Amino acid sequence: MPESRPRTALRRTPLFLLLLIGALTGLLIAACGNDDNDAATPTDGGGASSPSGTLISTPAGTEGAPAVCTQEDAQRGTITTLDFNDETGTYDPGDEIEITLTIANCGDNDITLSYPTTQRYVMTALDPQGNEVWSSADDQVFAQVEGEEVIPPNKTIIYRETWDQNNSGGEQVPDAQYKISAFSIGCSSGQTDCHFGPVRFVQIGEVQPSAS
Repeated sequence: MPESRPRTALRRTPLFLLLLIGALTGLLIAACGNDDNDAATPTDGGGASSPSGTLISTPAGTEGAPAVCTQEDAQRGTITTLDFNDETGTYDPGDEIEITLTIANCGDNDITLSYPTTQRYVMTALDPQGNEVWSSADDQVFAQVEGEEVIPPNKTIIYRETWDQNNSGGEQVPDAQYKISAFSIGCSSGQTDCHFGPVRFVQIGEVQPSAS
């Protein structure tokens, strides 16, 4: 009889350990499963695709496609748009002009843009005489390193710059209408002209009377 107690304890101990190990294993699996789900959940805003661009998805009520891709006249493939912080395009002297270049992939396949340097885009302002008064590349140094950006279907890359209305010499430009160009300089497969993008106009100050 005295020997039966330790034998019973020995039989119960492995069972208790097995139950404890099973419970801990279940908790670990559940924790890992939660981490995987969180990592797989897309977030608005996305991650930076380059030091100067952001790859994002812009829901527009049509299977999450960017708004520009849902327009009736939208073409399949790459579409670029140019927007300002004031959509009227009219600014008082000294106001900051925020320029946004959006490159949307409205096609069904990835679009890969290749670049000869770290530069991804260029934005410029031309005066009424066609002279360039400002460029986003002013005083910029780009590393001579080749790179590429991949835009999946229904995704966009957005580049932003702010023009303070100063010319390349740091002086306020005169009141006038200025031509704003925003170009991506990436080449897609088979392209020879790597500069593509939209053009719009902004009015700074009073409208100047035309010379008669």
